[in-house]
Amino acid sequence: IEVQALSRAFGGAGSCALGSVKGNIGHLDAAAGIAGLLKTTLALKHELLPPSLNYTRGNPDIDFANSPFRVQAEPSPWPRTENHVRRAGISAFGFGGSNAHLILEEAPHTPPSPASTRPTETLILSARTPKALEEATDRLAAHLRREQPNLADAAHTLATGRRVFPHRRTVTGNTPDTIATALETRDPAHVTTNHTTREAPPLIYIFSGQGSQHPGMAHDLYQQEPAFRSCVDECAELLQPHLGEDIRNIIFTPDPRLDQTQWAQPALFVIEYALTQLWHSWDITPTAMLGHSLGEWTAACLAGVFTLPDALRLVALRGRLMQAQTPGAMLNIMADRPTIEASLPDNLSLAAHNGPRDCVVSGTHEAIQTFTTLAEQHGWATQPVTTSHAFHSHLMEPMIAEFTTAIAATTRHTPHTPFISNLTGTWITDEQATDPTYWGHHIRATVEYAHGITTATTEPGTTLLEIGPGQTLTSLARRILTNNATQATTLTSLPHKRDTRTPNETIQRTLSHLWLTGTTPNWNTYQTQQQRRRIPLPTYPFQHKHYWL
Repeated sequence: IEVQALSRAFGGAGSCALGSVKGNIGHLDAAAGIAGLLKTTLALKHELLPPSLNYTRGNPDIDFANSPFRVQAEPSPWPRTENHVRRAGISAFGFGGSNAHLILEEAPHTPPSPASTRPTETLILSARTPKALEEATDRLAAHLRREQPNLADAAHTLATGRRVFPHRRTVTGNTPDTIATALETRDPAHVTTNHTTREAPPLIYIFSGQGSQHPGMAHDLYQQEPAFRSCVDECAELLQPHLGEDIRNIIFTPDPRLDQTQWAQPALFVIEYALTQLWHSWDITPTAMLGHSLGEWTAACLAGVFTLPDALRLVALRGRLMQAQTPGAMLNIMADRPTIEASLPDNLSLAAHNGPRDCVVSGTHEAIQTFTTLAEQHGWATQPVTTSHAFHSHLMEPMIAEFTTAIAATTRHTPHTPFISNLTGTWITDEQATDPTYWGHHIRATVEYAHGITTATTEPGTTLLEIGPGQTLTSLARRILTNNATQATTLTSLPHKRDTRTPNETIQRTLSHLWLTGTTPNWNTYQTQQQRRRIPLPTYPFQHKHYWL
């Protein structure tokens, strides 16, 4: 009867393996039970039955042959089977009669994580001390090379399953091996380290102006980031009645019309606005904003001065009216502003003051050609601006009245987020933001970008984030900040058209740079669309210290 009962409980002869951890590591006294638990848990994890060391034969009084039991003398596989759940019993017998028995059952089978929709992943590390950060880096590199985990799950685990400390490091790559190599070598092209001294530093969005656009800009983000794609789609639908064309066909294909003002301006506005919504989906929001010419329209829309449908309609009108004006030319000159203004003839305008020695003049082709010769005689370096019209010059004046009238007929609101005016280089007032004549004059007046950057970076530790394709504004800002001896961080959202990095990698690295400087993204929403899960990764490398008492 006992044999039959055992067979019903455990199965046929030899179906239940017996093992003891005591033979492997000796007497453990009060720790015997937990040692058995650890051994059994690891056996389930590795799907392997460990042997009882030094076992040769059983007690002759035990009838193993007619029982479901056998002693595990050699390591053997313990694989998962489709119709049977793996279970193990753990017994701990105390001398005083304190006995315990525990049954473990394998965890439900977890299917493999889905492949990431992002071609690259960014992993973050932090520690209390530089030494601990170095040790954590080495541990992670070794783990990635050995275990080859799902990179997206590893990124999610590090971002959401670890406390954040001031000594921080990020790495971006497309495979566990490439990231491991970058970590092992501390490759500065892929690994960035920073000591964060403050939380949530000021973040200023700087919006690109016309000239930064190029075919296919941000196309990878459109394919891989739902928040970006849905916003571009919304803008394209709203623009359709005003353009008579799907702006996506012009942005994401090699369409030569993208260089024409009437298409370039709405295209840039769409990309910039969609980028802000992508950043917002990750809980990245600006403290304030600054736009360069057209870019101020994106800032005004985000600040609530204009609704999105109204802003798109007015930007489309602005581009169409500018396109209809007399063609002209623009010239970038490496000289200081007082020198340039003193030399400007009446038929040329200072279109933009972009830095200590960065000025742009604008006017007719003939006037620009004559001034180029003058600049060469003075030894001023010049570079033509690729444009078909003379923006921010007297050639734009015929459109101002019509455009101002269109704005006057549009509902306007005071801004809820501060932004800096191109006209003054200081914070825009509620009266200016809602005044139609301000936006009319905005077409003609000098872009006071250099003054605007100085205004935006009065607080140390400010981060400037360029919203738009390329890095034109951040490059200009660095020269301004260097001249002013101001400490600020400059970052970009999209790569330059000649950059080998993809838009996805660029924005990932920028997101991690924001974290490096103290901004806290919402990593859960960043990974939500991919349904990531936490996986085992190296734990914190505590720096043990000895103290004499």
